[in-house]
Amino acid sequence: MEGEDDDHERGTSVIKARNLDVDELEGELIILNVRSQQIIMLNAAGLELWKGLDVVNTRSAAMGSIKEALPEVAPDTVEQSITKLIEDLLRGGFLKEVQG
Repeated sequence: MEGEDDDHERGTSVIKARNLDVDELEGELIILNVRSQQIIMLNAAGLELWKGLDVVNTRSAAMGSIKEALPEVAPDTVEQSITKLIEDLLRGGFLKEVQG
C-alpha cells in the first residue's frame, strides 16, 4: 500500500556509515567508503543532504531541508533526486538505515 511505504520512510532514519573518508572540493563532496573501496561524488544538492544529515536524519526532514536550501529547484525534482541519491548512498554503504 502506498501509505505504508510513506509511513515506513518517515519512521526510518538514515545515518552516515563509519569508515568513510570525506573531502569537499570546489563545492562538491568526494566520499570514499574505506571498507568497500567505493567512491561517490556529490554535487551541490548532495552536499546539502550530507551536511543536513548532521542535524536531521529522517528522509522527510532531509527533503524539507534540501527544498529550503535550493528553492530554485522544483520540489518534485528535489524529491526524485534526493530519494534516488539516498538509495544510492544506502546501496554503496555510505549511509545506514535505522528504525527510529
